[in-house]
Amino acid sequence: SFRSIRGAEPSAELFDTVQVKAYGSMTPLNGVAQVVISSPTMASITCYDPEVAPAVRDAVRDMSGMNFNPQIEDGTVMVKIPKVSAETRQAIVKQLNK
Repeated sequence: SFRSIRGAEPSAELFDTVQVKAYGSMTPLNGVAQVVISSPTMASITCYDPEVAPAVRDAVRDMSGMNFNPQIEDGTVMVKIPKVSAETRQAIVKQLNK
């Protein structure tokens, strides 16, 4: 899916595939939280239930190929989005050419 490929500007769709272990089952992230891209290098994930924040943090941290290190601040999960390196861009081009 092209939604998971990051370009110059991140979007909330980057987190569409995240599944969170909440309330005893796997739940889509958009079912337990709202994602807002507050700047090109920061995403804010506001949990509807602050007790789910640690599970959201873990799910975002475990996203394949993203190397995110989310932090919890007052029930909100803050995700610093690193800039895309030249090597990452080349890997994306290779993936798109397949």
